[in-house]
Amino acid sequence: MSGHSESDEEWVVDTDDIYRIEDSLWSLRAAQGEAWYPLEANVAFVDSNERPDDKGFRRQVWVQVRSYLVPTGDFQRLWNWARSKNFMGRWMPEGWTIGDNVFLGEYPGGISLGDKGLPDRAAVSPDGIRCAIIPTTHDVHAEFTEDSSTAHRYALNVPVPQLLAGLHWNGRGGYVNDSGELLFLDPSAEGGSPSGCFVRKEHMQSYLDRTGMSLVWTVLAEKLPGNYEVVRRLDYSHIRGLHEGTVRVARDPVLARS
Repeated sequence: MSGHSESDEEWVVDTDDIYRIEDSLWSLRAAQGEAWYPLEANVAFVDSNERPDDKGFRRQVWVQVRSYLVPTGDFQRLWNWARSKNFMGRWMPEGWTIGDNVFLGEYPGGISLGDKGLPDRAAVSPDGIRCAIIPTTHDVHAEFTEDSSTAHRYALNVPVPQLLAGLHWNGRGGYVNDSGELLFLDPSAEGGSPSGCFVRKEHMQSYLDRTGMSLVWTVLAEKLPGNYEVVRRLDYSHIRGLHEGTVRVARDPVLARS
């Protein structure tokens, strides 16, 4: 974590480290020559250095990415609206948390999710704009159930059912096609980082082209100073988009002190 010699006030207003973390989430497995997009991602860092002004608390940064499918014709309107928003409070629509008696090997079908399996995630409109969007992920918490499809008890981030047509669970934190190609992955399933759901770039673009959809990412981050009694934290909101085959990045984040 940067800023070892800076005061808490100087450190907390510097957004460069947040942007580096954010940018790294679009570089998963780049060293292996692969290209992946985050559908959801969660990462946090705690400073290992203790400072005289720390109040039993050390500097922390956390970053959360979420994403939404939107009809291509509505992309620009959603983009214009979202780029000025503060996402703190998690007021945007989210996927479902699916609890006990859910078997990852059966998701999104199987009797543990109902006679017809889990339905597609319906489109919803966020507060403040009439625009139908679809959260791209659900959380599956199987930690209280013996799941015969895995050797462990998992709590994983998984794609919504409409993204999984023709794919199946590989038993190791991801979903593959009939050729065994890994197309969705939660790195935390095998002890990796970050936690979340990632999709292979080519597969995501193919889905968007087939369905006439675009993708909008929201990025929410927070910097927490060690001297939290005196120095206010920084809230950071940002958006990215995937529209007509091109990744867009909003020029400036929305910042707030609290």
